[in-house]
Amino acid sequence: REGSPGGLWQSGRMGQTTSLDFCGALSGIGGLLERRSSGARPPPQGYKRARSGSSGYISRGDSVLSCRAISRAISKAPVTRDIDAAVLETALDALSSRVRPWDSGSYALVKNLEACVRNYGSVDMMDDVRNARKVAVKRMPNSWLREGPAEFARRNKGVSEQPWLDLAVLTELNKRRYPYACDLLSVLRGRRYTYAVMSLATQGDLFAWCSSKPAPGPQLEAMISPIASQMFSAVRWLHNLGIAHRDLSLENIMLTDSPFDVPQVKLIDFAMSTTSRMCRLEPRGKPSYQAPEMHGEAEYDAFLSDAFALGVCLFALAVQGYPWASTKRVSACEWYRCVEEHGLRKLLEQKRLRQSGGRCITEVLSPDLVELVGGLLELQPAMRFHLGENCMEEEAEAWRSVWETSWLQEPLEGELCVADEATASTSSGGDTDASSDGGSTELGDAEKAVPCEPQLPACSVSAEGCSA
Repeated sequence: REGSPGGLWQSGRMGQTTSLDFCGALSGIGGLLERRSSGARPPPQGYKRARSGSSGYISRGDSVLSCRAISRAISKAPVTRDIDAAVLETALDALSSRVRPWDSGSYALVKNLEACVRNYGSVDMMDDVRNARKVAVKRMPNSWLREGPAEFARRNKGVSEQPWLDLAVLTELNKRRYPYACDLLSVLRGRRYTYAVMSLATQGDLFAWCSSKPAPGPQLEAMISPIASQMFSAVRWLHNLGIAHRDLSLENIMLTDSPFDVPQVKLIDFAMSTTSRMCRLEPRGKPSYQAPEMHGEAEYDAFLSDAFALGVCLFALAVQGYPWASTKRVSACEWYRCVEEHGLRKLLEQKRLRQSGGRCITEVLSPDLVELVGGLLELQPAMRFHLGENCMEEEAEAWRSVWETSWLQEPLEGELCVADEATASTSSGGDTDASSDGGSTELGDAEKAVPCEPQLPACSVSAEGCSA
């Protein structure tokens, strides 16, 4: 688009590609490229659709914004795995020196956003008086955080929730201008609490977002598509940097205002993340989102378990309900046992949506979306769709990428929204202007023992009909 902050434009002659500076704000550019379906909005003013079978818009001149060309160009500038255990160890050591005294007069409470149960605190929206802006403030008791990362590690060996790790990862992502993370503005300490001050995600989390959307169907799919593309791009980029999140959920994916029609995705809560791709005996995340291999004794691929969690997120966005309550083999979840015995397709044919007149999922969702969800929720990791990470593309045995599916190819957001990744990954030091948190559902007391997700509207009938 002429006059845009940046982009990759390919001229009419093959191979002449000019790279302009991509800024973090363009991570939401996927929203500019609309689905080729009835009811889709027209191309930007001054543009017309490319010829049938082409992959982009034709501009006033001869330039073509080709998503496929961009994808190929990006692949020539691989993202390095430059965040490793040593980098995070250095960041943890530096965090202690960043902690400053809490000045209660500088912040005024606006409202509580959510309980922060696993950290025994809360997340609040506050007015930053000195800078005249609203911020999200995570408040955690000093009795839990201790004096710093070293003492916390000594006192809390083996715990899955690592609040200092969350802040260290966020610090390193901000340095690398990772556009899908919040800005960590400051870490402050008072007499009883430590406060992590972050910029505010203005539209809340995906749980609240999907709860207010239309019933499952084509209209909802069109709204989900650009959000899903950003989700996949965000986690792909995170993996390319060397980090697996391991706690992806609707509550940990935030939305904030962007210059475009589609809100910007932000990932939060890296307290269960790891720089080790292969993990063992470390089930992490909420029960509905955990990949089944997490519960076994063998090593599991944390990148593929993140892909599985995104599959649950996509299912929940499209269906407005969870596919199952737990993926443990010993669980009493009838729906998960149905999938184990008969496959996901059987569940989709049996599970009915009350908000869509009692129709089954396969009658409501498009075949392309069913294919994508099925690939991400594959119980066998070796057959599961991956997110197109560099390491996966290099592995001959890797299965299929989500970017090869028709549901993401049609609106063309997927390949384009990784465009800013190539530039930002080669530079560091610039913080993004994004944010943390704003409005997710409060967690229940029962989550103190086993974190679990809030309940979306019921979408199922009894699983008794799930038979061969």
